[in-house]
Amino acid sequence: MAVLHQLKDLTPNNDAQAKPGLSGKKPTPIGIGKPLSIEILSFYTGKFEKKRLSKKDDRQLLIVSAIKNIEDVHKPVKAINQIINNANPNTLLKPTVDSEGSPLLFYTRSLDQFNLKINIKIAANKINNKLLNHVSTLIEQSGTIPAFIGASPYLATANKAVKLGSKLVEFFHESNATFDEDLDLSINSDFMKDSSSGVQVQIPAGKHDAFTNYKLAYREHEFTTAHYELVHKDTDKPYSGETPYIIVGITGKERPNLDNFMPLIASQAILNDFFGGKNNPDESAINEITQAISLLNDMKYLKKAKDQAKKLSLLNPSDEDYQKGQDLLEAYVENITEDVIRSGFKSSIEIADS
Repeated sequence: MAVLHQLKDLTPNNDAQAKPGLSGKKPTPIGIGKPLSIEILSFYTGKFEKKRLSKKDDRQLLIVSAIKNIEDVHKPVKAINQIINNANPNTLLKPTVDSEGSPLLFYTRSLDQFNLKINIKIAANKINNKLLNHVSTLIEQSGTIPAFIGASPYLATANKAVKLGSKLVEFFHESNATFDEDLDLSINSDFMKDSSSGVQVQIPAGKHDAFTNYKLAYREHEFTTAHYELVHKDTDKPYSGETPYIIVGITGKERPNLDNFMPLIASQAILNDFFGGKNNPDESAINEITQAISLLNDMKYLKKAKDQAKKLSLLNPSDEDYQKGQDLLEAYVENITEDVIRSGFKSSIEIADS
C-alpha cells in the first residue's frame, strides 16, 4: 500500500485562501510505550462490478483487516470492519453510515513493536440478505471493537461466539478484492522512516498517477457529517475516478474501552482449535476464553519485562541504547492488564533499585 498524503498537523492553515479547513486538533504522538490506535476515517469504493440483481439478493461491500505480524497469533484472523448493503461503486463513505461494523483497525494500550503491518481488503460480493441479517445485527451491536472471524466458522464479538453457515464463511473470506494492500508502520527503525500520528491516505500500490491533481481535505457541510476526502487541487471537486482509497487516522490517545482488542484476536484463534466447527459454544465461552487469554498475555509480558529489566541492569544509563530499552520495558509493563501483577512487578523493581 502506498501513502498518497499524510497530515501530521491538523490545525487550520492560517492562509485565508486555504480550502477547506482541517479538524483543528493535533493528534496525540505515537511511540514505543505509548497507546496506539488506527481507524478508518472514510473510504472511497472505486470501481467494482455491479450486475442487475434479483429482489432476493443485494450486493454487499465488505471491508476486512488482518494484523499480519502479531506474536503468538499464528492463524489468520480477520476483523470485520464494515458491511455495506446495496453498495454503489465510485462512492465516498464514512464508517457506520448505512453500514454495520467498527472502523477500528488496531489498538494497544502500550506499543511494544517496532514494526506493524495491517492488511486491508475491500471486496464486493452478492449473498442472500436473510443469511446476513443475524450476523449484521451482532456486528452492529459489537460496539467499538470489531467482530473477528478466523479459519473456523465462528464469529467472535465482545461477548458472543456465533457459528456461521458455510456460505457466510465464504463471504467473509472473499478473495476477489478490489483493494488488497498493507498498511505499514515503523517505529525507531534504522532503515525505514518513522511513522507518526495524523491522517494518511492509503492507495493501491502503483496508482499514484490516478491522484496526481488531488489533495486531502476536511469537509464540513451543513447537511453532511464532517469527513475527510480527496478533492481536486484547483476546483475543489471531490475525486470520482475508478481507483479506491482509504483514509486512516493514527493516534496515541489512550482508549481504555478498547483494551480487549488483542485478547479478542487471540480468542478467535483459540476458537479455531478448540471448537473445530462441531459444537456451538455458548455465550459465556468467549468471555471465559478472553479472560484466560488476558492472563496468559499478562504472564507473557511479565516475562518480557523481567528479561528486559535484566538487560537494562547490565547497561550504563548513559549508553546510547539505555533509553530505548527503558521505553520498551515500560511498554511491556503497561501491557500487563491485571493491576496486582503490574504493581507487584513495579514494586520489585523499586526494591531492587533501592
